[in-house]
Amino acid sequence: MIDHVSVTRMLAVLVLFGALLAADRLNAQTPAPPPPAASPPSTLLPRPSPATKPQTPAVKPAAGTATTPAPTRGGHEPDIAYGAYQRGYFLTAFAEATRRVETKDDMRAMTLLGELYSNGLGVPLDDAKAAKWYRLAADRGDRDAMFALAIFNISHRGGLHDRAEAARLFASAAKLGHAAAAYDLGLLYLEGQQFPQDYARAAELFRAASDQGNSEAQYALATLYKEGKGVEKDPVEAARLLAAAAIAENPTPKWNTPSRCSTAPAFLRTNPRRPRCFARRLCAEVRSPRTASPDFLASATVPPSIRSRQSNGT
Repeated sequence: MIDHVSVTRMLAVLVLFGALLAADRLNAQTPAPPPPAASPPSTLLPRPSPATKPQTPAVKPAAGTATTPAPTRGGHEPDIAYGAYQRGYFLTAFAEATRRVETKDDMRAMTLLGELYSNGLGVPLDDAKAAKWYRLAADRGDRDAMFALAIFNISHRGGLHDRAEAARLFASAAKLGHAAAAYDLGLLYLEGQQFPQDYARAAELFRAASDQGNSEAQYALATLYKEGKGVEKDPVEAARLLAAAAIAENPTPKWNTPSRCSTAPAFLRTNPRRPRCFARRLCAEVRSPRTASPDFLASATVPPSIRSRQSNGT
Protein backbone atom coordinates (compact mmCIF):
# COMPACT_ATOMS: atom_id res chain seq x y z
CA MET A 1 0.00 0.00 0.00
CA ILE A 2 1.52 3.30 -1.10
CA ASP A 3 2.18 5.79 1.64
CA HIS A 4 0.14 9.05 1.40
CA VAL A 5 3.18 11.15 2.11
CA SER A 6 5.20 9.53 -0.62
CA VAL A 7 2.50 10.27 -3.14
CA THR A 8 2.45 13.92 -2.18
CA ARG A 9 6.21 14.23 -2.62
CA MET A 10 6.09 12.59 -6.02
CA LEU A 11 3.36 15.05 -7.17
CA ALA A 12 5.43 18.02 -5.98
CA VAL A 13 8.45 16.80 -7.91
CA LEU A 14 6.35 16.38 -11.08
CA VAL A 15 4.90 19.90 -10.74
CA LEU A 16 8.39 21.39 -10.28
CA PHE A 17 9.69 19.44 -13.27
CA GLY A 18 6.80 20.69 -15.44
CA ALA A 19 7.42 24.29 -14.42
CA LEU A 20 11.10 24.08 -15.36
CA LEU A 21 10.24 22.53 -18.71
CA ALA A 22 7.73 25.34 -19.51
CA ALA A 23 10.31 28.00 -18.64
CA ASP A 24 12.88 26.47 -21.03
CA ARG A 25 10.36 26.45 -23.91
CA LEU A 26 9.50 30.14 -23.29
CA ASN A 27 13.12 31.18 -23.39
CA ALA A 28 13.64 29.33 -26.66
CA GLN A 29 10.78 31.25 -28.37
CA THR A 30 11.92 34.80 -27.23
CA PRO A 31 14.46 36.39 -29.79
CA ALA A 32 17.82 37.36 -28.40
CA PRO A 33 18.41 41.13 -28.03
CA PRO A 34 20.64 42.67 -30.81
CA PRO A 35 24.22 43.39 -29.92
CA PRO A 36 24.92 47.01 -28.89
CA ALA A 37 25.76 49.32 -31.86
CA ALA A 38 29.33 50.41 -32.16
CA SER A 39 29.89 54.03 -31.12
CA PRO A 40 30.75 56.37 -34.04
CA PRO A 41 34.28 57.67 -34.37
CA SER A 42 35.16 60.76 -32.40
CA THR A 43 35.46 62.84 -35.57
CA LEU A 44 31.72 62.45 -36.28
CA LEU A 45 30.57 63.46 -32.86
CA PRO A 46 29.12 66.99 -32.64
CA ARG A 47 31.50 69.54 -31.18
CA PRO A 48 30.47 71.03 -27.90
CA SER A 49 29.23 74.61 -28.29
CA PRO A 50 31.63 77.24 -26.92
CA ALA A 51 30.76 78.71 -23.63
CA THR A 52 28.85 81.96 -24.12
CA LYS A 53 29.46 84.96 -21.94
CA PRO A 54 26.63 85.85 -19.66
CA GLN A 55 24.67 88.77 -21.12
CA THR A 56 24.27 91.81 -18.95
CA PRO A 57 20.68 92.99 -19.04
CA ALA A 58 20.20 96.44 -20.57
CA VAL A 59 19.66 99.13 -17.98
CA LYS A 60 16.55 101.14 -18.75
CA PRO A 61 16.50 104.81 -17.79
CA ALA A 62 14.47 105.67 -14.80
CA ALA A 63 11.05 107.13 -15.38
CA GLY A 64 11.17 110.86 -16.04
CA THR A 65 14.85 110.84 -17.07
CA ALA A 66 15.49 112.57 -20.42
CA THR A 67 17.78 110.78 -22.84
CA THR A 68 20.37 112.85 -24.71
CA PRO A 69 20.40 112.22 -28.50
CA ALA A 70 23.69 111.43 -30.14
CA PRO A 71 25.36 114.62 -31.45
CA THR A 72 25.60 115.11 -35.20
CA ARG A 73 28.90 115.61 -36.98
CA GLY A 74 30.38 118.96 -36.03
CA GLY A 75 27.91 119.37 -33.19
CA HIS A 76 25.32 121.05 -35.42
CA GLU A 77 22.27 119.76 -37.20
CA PRO A 78 22.85 119.87 -40.97
CA ASP A 79 20.91 122.63 -42.69
CA ILE A 80 19.14 120.71 -45.44
CA ALA A 81 17.23 123.78 -46.63
CA TYR A 82 20.33 125.89 -47.37
CA GLY A 83 22.13 122.87 -48.78
CA ALA A 84 19.32 122.37 -51.29
CA TYR A 85 19.29 126.11 -52.07
CA GLN A 86 23.02 126.15 -52.82
CA ARG A 87 22.61 123.19 -55.19
CA GLY A 88 19.72 124.75 -57.07
CA TYR A 89 16.99 122.49 -55.64
CA PHE A 90 14.72 125.41 -54.87
CA LEU A 91 11.49 123.45 -54.38
CA THR A 92 13.23 121.22 -51.85
CA ALA A 93 14.71 124.28 -50.15
CA PHE A 94 11.27 125.91 -49.98
CA ALA A 95 9.62 122.79 -48.52
CA GLU A 96 12.37 122.21 -45.95
CA ALA A 97 12.50 125.88 -44.93
CA THR A 98 8.72 125.92 -44.48
CA ARG A 99 8.92 122.80 -42.31
CA ARG A 100 11.63 124.36 -40.12
CA VAL A 101 9.60 127.53 -39.67
CA GLU A 102 6.51 125.57 -38.66
CA THR A 103 8.29 123.18 -36.29
CA LYS A 104 11.17 125.27 -34.91
CA ASP A 105 10.34 128.92 -35.67
CA ASP A 106 13.77 129.02 -37.36
CA MET A 107 14.82 132.58 -38.26
CA ARG A 108 17.39 131.36 -40.80
CA ALA A 109 14.66 129.44 -42.60
CA MET A 110 12.55 132.62 -42.63
CA THR A 111 15.40 134.49 -44.29
CA LEU A 112 15.72 131.73 -46.88
CA LEU A 113 12.01 131.95 -47.68
CA GLY A 114 12.43 135.69 -48.16
CA GLU A 115 15.36 135.05 -50.50
CA LEU A 116 13.35 132.58 -52.58
CA TYR A 117 10.40 134.96 -52.92
CA SER A 118 12.60 138.01 -53.63
CA ASN A 119 14.32 136.24 -56.54
CA GLY A 120 11.46 134.06 -57.77
CA LEU A 121 13.38 130.83 -57.17
CA GLY A 122 11.06 127.83 -57.06
CA VAL A 123 8.14 130.15 -56.31
CA PRO A 124 6.63 133.14 -58.11
CA LEU A 125 8.51 136.36 -57.43
CA ASP A 126 6.66 138.22 -54.68
CA ASP A 127 8.32 141.23 -53.03
CA ALA A 128 5.53 141.59 -50.46
CA LYS A 129 5.98 138.02 -49.20
CA ALA A 130 9.74 138.40 -49.29
CA ALA A 131 9.56 141.54 -47.17
CA LYS A 132 7.25 139.75 -44.71
CA TRP A 133 9.68 136.88 -44.20
CA TYR A 134 12.66 139.22 -43.98
CA ARG A 135 10.84 141.25 -41.33
CA LEU A 136 10.03 138.17 -39.25
CA ALA A 137 13.64 137.01 -39.39
CA ALA A 138 15.07 140.49 -38.71
CA ASP A 139 12.86 140.88 -35.64
CA ARG A 140 14.40 137.65 -34.33
CA GLY A 141 17.94 138.94 -34.84
CA ASP A 142 19.07 137.53 -38.19
CA ARG A 143 21.66 139.91 -39.67
CA ASP A 144 21.20 138.73 -43.27
CA ALA A 145 17.49 139.49 -43.04
CA MET A 146 18.27 142.95 -41.63
CA PHE A 147 20.57 143.66 -44.56
CA ALA A 148 18.05 142.40 -47.13
CA LEU A 149 15.26 144.45 -45.58
CA ALA A 150 17.48 147.55 -45.65
CA ILE A 151 18.12 147.03 -49.37
CA PHE A 152 14.37 146.70 -49.91
CA ASN A 153 13.88 150.10 -48.26
CA ILE A 154 16.63 151.70 -50.33
CA SER A 155 15.43 150.23 -53.63
CA HIS A 156 11.68 150.72 -52.91
CA ARG A 157 10.79 147.04 -53.12
CA GLY A 158 7.86 145.39 -51.42
CA GLY A 159 6.22 148.72 -50.72
CA LEU A 160 9.16 149.84 -48.51
CA HIS A 161 10.87 153.19 -48.99
CA ASP A 162 12.16 154.39 -45.61
CA ARG A 163 15.83 155.42 -45.80
CA ALA A 164 15.99 156.08 -42.06
CA GLU A 165 14.82 152.52 -41.42
CA ALA A 166 17.37 151.28 -43.95
CA ALA A 167 20.16 153.08 -42.11
CA ARG A 168 18.99 151.62 -38.79
CA LEU A 169 18.95 148.11 -40.26
CA PHE A 170 22.39 148.56 -41.80
CA ALA A 171 23.73 149.66 -38.41
CA SER A 172 22.11 146.71 -36.60
CA ALA A 173 23.46 144.20 -39.12
CA ALA A 174 26.92 145.81 -39.02
CA LYS A 175 27.03 145.44 -35.22
CA LEU A 176 26.38 141.72 -35.73
CA GLY A 177 29.38 141.46 -38.06
CA HIS A 178 27.74 141.81 -41.49
CA ALA A 179 30.51 143.14 -43.75
CA ALA A 180 28.30 144.33 -46.62
CA ALA A 181 26.05 146.20 -44.17
CA ALA A 182 29.06 148.00 -42.68
CA TYR A 183 30.25 148.94 -46.16
CA ASP A 184 26.84 150.27 -47.25
CA LEU A 185 26.47 152.21 -44.01
CA GLY A 186 29.84 153.79 -44.75
CA LEU A 187 28.52 154.82 -48.16
CA LEU A 188 25.65 156.63 -46.48
CA TYR A 189 28.14 158.61 -44.38
CA LEU A 190 30.08 159.48 -47.52
CA GLU A 191 26.89 160.45 -49.31
CA GLY A 192 25.97 162.97 -46.65
CA GLN A 193 22.19 162.81 -47.14
CA GLN A 194 20.89 160.47 -44.47
CA PHE A 195 23.66 161.60 -42.09
CA PRO A 196 25.99 164.59 -42.07
CA GLN A 197 28.96 163.73 -44.24
CA ASP A 198 31.60 162.09 -42.02
CA TYR A 199 34.73 160.66 -43.66
CA ALA A 200 36.17 159.45 -40.37
CA ARG A 201 33.05 157.40 -39.56
CA ALA A 202 32.97 156.06 -43.11
CA ALA A 203 36.60 155.00 -42.76
CA GLU A 204 35.80 153.11 -39.53
CA LEU A 205 33.00 151.22 -41.24
CA PHE A 206 35.08 150.49 -44.33
CA ARG A 207 37.85 149.16 -42.09
CA ALA A 208 35.44 146.85 -40.28
CA ALA A 209 34.23 145.43 -43.59
CA SER A 210 37.74 145.34 -45.07
CA ASP A 211 39.03 143.26 -42.17
CA GLN A 212 36.42 140.64 -43.09
CA GLY A 213 37.71 140.50 -46.66
CA ASN A 214 35.14 142.73 -48.37
CA SER A 215 36.96 143.87 -51.53
CA GLU A 216 34.73 146.88 -52.15
CA ALA A 217 35.46 148.16 -48.65
CA GLN A 218 39.19 147.56 -49.22
CA TYR A 219 39.05 149.66 -52.37
CA ALA A 220 37.08 152.47 -50.71
CA LEU A 221 39.36 152.56 -47.67
CA ALA A 222 42.42 152.60 -49.93
CA THR A 223 41.17 155.71 -51.69
CA LEU A 224 40.57 157.38 -48.33
CA TYR A 225 44.16 156.62 -47.30
CA LYS A 226 45.50 157.87 -50.62
CA GLU A 227 43.57 161.14 -50.39
CA GLY A 228 43.91 161.54 -46.62
CA LYS A 229 40.17 161.89 -46.08
CA GLY A 230 38.96 160.73 -42.67
CA VAL A 231 42.34 159.08 -42.03
CA GLU A 232 45.94 160.17 -42.05
CA LYS A 233 47.36 160.02 -45.54
CA ASP A 234 49.28 156.76 -45.95
CA PRO A 235 50.33 155.69 -49.47
CA VAL A 236 51.77 152.41 -48.21
CA GLU A 237 48.50 151.33 -46.56
CA ALA A 238 46.59 152.52 -49.61
CA ALA A 239 48.77 150.34 -51.84
CA ARG A 240 48.29 147.32 -49.58
CA LEU A 241 44.52 147.66 -49.63
CA LEU A 242 44.38 148.26 -53.37
CA ALA A 243 46.48 145.17 -53.96
CA ALA A 244 44.11 143.11 -51.80
CA ALA A 245 41.12 144.45 -53.73
CA ALA A 246 42.77 143.74 -57.09
CA ILE A 247 43.62 140.17 -56.07
CA ALA A 248 40.00 139.64 -55.09
CA GLU A 249 39.09 140.45 -58.73
CA ASN A 250 36.26 142.72 -57.64
CA PRO A 251 37.74 146.10 -56.81
CA THR A 252 34.97 148.22 -58.27
CA PRO A 253 32.63 149.60 -55.60
CA LYS A 254 28.93 149.31 -56.41
CA TRP A 255 27.81 152.85 -55.79
CA ASN A 256 24.28 152.00 -56.85
CA THR A 257 23.91 149.95 -53.64
CA PRO A 258 22.38 151.28 -51.52
CA SER A 259 22.62 154.98 -52.44
CA ARG A 260 21.82 154.30 -56.12
CA CYS A 261 24.92 156.38 -57.00
CA SER A 262 23.23 159.72 -56.47
CA THR A 263 26.20 161.55 -54.95
CA ALA A 264 29.16 159.18 -54.85
CA PRO A 265 32.36 161.13 -54.12
CA ALA A 266 34.27 161.90 -57.29
CA PHE A 267 37.59 160.59 -55.97
CA LEU A 268 35.98 157.17 -55.40
CA ARG A 269 34.56 156.83 -58.89
CA THR A 270 36.22 154.17 -61.00
CA ASN A 271 37.23 153.88 -64.59
CA PRO A 272 34.42 152.21 -66.61
CA ARG A 273 37.03 150.25 -68.58
CA ARG A 274 38.59 147.17 -66.96
CA PRO A 275 38.31 148.12 -63.28
CA ARG A 276 40.77 145.42 -62.20
CA CYS A 277 43.49 146.99 -64.32
CA PHE A 278 42.46 150.39 -62.96
CA ALA A 279 42.92 149.20 -59.40
CA ARG A 280 46.30 147.66 -60.17
CA ARG A 281 47.47 150.76 -62.02
CA LEU A 282 46.31 152.95 -59.16
CA CYS A 283 48.14 150.65 -56.77
CA ALA A 284 51.32 151.00 -58.85
CA GLU A 285 51.03 154.78 -58.91
CA VAL A 286 50.58 154.90 -55.15
CA ARG A 287 53.75 152.84 -54.77
CA SER A 288 55.62 155.08 -57.24
CA PRO A 289 54.21 158.62 -56.83
CA ARG A 290 57.02 160.16 -58.87
CA THR A 291 55.82 158.40 -62.01
CA ALA A 292 52.12 158.89 -61.34
CA SER A 293 50.06 160.67 -63.94
CA PRO A 294 48.53 163.80 -62.35
CA ASP A 295 45.41 163.49 -64.47
CA PHE A 296 44.87 159.79 -63.93
CA LEU A 297 42.35 160.01 -61.10
CA ALA A 298 40.65 163.01 -62.65
CA SER A 299 40.00 160.97 -65.81
CA ALA A 300 38.04 158.33 -63.88
CA THR A 301 34.37 158.58 -64.75
CA VAL A 302 31.18 156.97 -63.55
CA PRO A 303 30.40 153.69 -65.37
CA PRO A 304 27.66 154.03 -68.03
CA SER A 305 25.42 151.52 -66.29
CA ILE A 306 25.46 153.69 -63.18
CA ARG A 307 24.91 156.91 -65.15
CA SER A 308 21.77 155.34 -66.67
CA ARG A 309 20.42 154.67 -63.18
CA GLN A 310 21.15 158.28 -62.21
CA SER A 311 19.28 159.62 -65.21
CA ASN A 312 16.33 157.36 -64.41
CA GLY A 313 16.28 158.53 -60.82
CA THR A 314 16.56 154.96 -59.44
